Amino acid sequence: IGRPRTYPATVATMIRHLTTHPGTVLFDQLTRSKTLEGLLAVADDETWSTLMKYFENFLRDQGSKEEKQAETARQAIADILLGGFKGKLKSQSEDASTSWIRSLLTMFVRHAYCVPKSDGKEPIPTPTISEGSRNMFHSRISSCLSHLLSTKQTRPATWPWFVVHKIHSLTKPSKPYELALDAEKSILKTIKKAYKSAEELESKKSTGVGESYNQALLLLYSLILLQAYNGDADAISMLEELLESSSAMHDGDVGDGAFNDILQILISLIAKPSNLARTTAEEVFAALTSHITEDGLNALFAILEHSESLAG
Repeated sequence: IGRPRTYPATVATMIRHLTTHPGTVLFDQLTRSKTLEGLLAVADDETWSTLMKYFENFLRDQGSKEEKQAETARQAIADILLGGFKGKLKSQSEDASTSWIRSLLTMFVRHAYCVPKSDGKEPIPTPTISEGSRNMFHSRISSCLSHLLSTKQTRPATWPWFVVHKIHSLTKPSKPYELALDAEKSILKTIKKAYKSAEELESKKSTGVGESYNQALLLLYSLILLQAYNGDADAISMLEELLESSSAMHDGDVGDGAFNDILQILISLIAKPSNLARTTAEEVFAALTSHITEDGLNALFAILEHSESLAG
C-alpha cells in the first residue's frame, strides 16, 4: 500500500484494520508504540475528516462494556487523536486549511460539555459518558488549545473562542444538545453575561494596540468561561471580576484600577496546575504590560518574596 507519508489517503485503511477485530483501539498501548497517532499525523485533511467520523462512532458506541472499560477505550481514542493532532500541527503551514482542527475540537466539545436531549434527534452514547470521561475530554481540549497557543498566532484568542462559541451554539434551545454542566441559575446567568461580553469583543474590528487588547481580553474570557463550563467554582468569581474590570477597558484605554484587577486574575491563573492557564496568563500580561502600575508591581514582588512552600 506504499508509505503513508507518500500516500496519506492510505492512512484511513491502515487505521481501520489496526483498530477493528482482531485489532483494537488499544493498539498503541499494547504495542508500546505510537503507530496510530503517527499515522494520523500524516493524514491529509480529507482523510482526517473521514477518520473523525470513524472515531466518533467508537466514542459514542461502546456497546455492552462496563463504565470503566468504556472509559479506558474512550481515553485511548482521545490520546490517539491528541497525539495525531500534535504531529499534524507541527507540519502545518501558516496558510493551510484548519478544517481538521475544527472537526477534532468540535468532536471533543460534544463529549466534554454536551448531553443529547431526550427528543431522539441525536443518539445517546452507550454507556453514557461518565464524569471521569468528561473530565478527560476537558483535559484533551486544554492540551489542544495549549499547543495551538504555542504556535504564536496573530489572533491568539481564535481557537479558545472557537471552543467556547461551539459549546454555546451546540446547546442553544433549538439544538439537540443541552449543557452537561448542572449549575444554579445564578451561575448560568453569570456565564451567559460573560459570553455576551466576549462575543462583543470578538465582533469588534480594531487595529494595532486596540486589536491586541481586544484579543487579550477575549482570550482571558474564553479560558475562564471554559473553566466555568468545567465546573470550576473559582471561575465564576473570576468572571464577575473580569466583567467589572473589562467594562473599563475600551480599545486600549486601560485604567490603573482595571489593570490591577486583571492582574489579580492573571496571578490566580498562574497558580493553577494547567499549562493552558499559565500560557493564557502570559499572553494576556504581555498585551497589557505597558499599563502596569506601582501597585501591580508590588503585587508581583509580594509573590516572589514568599518562600517556596505550601504556605507560600
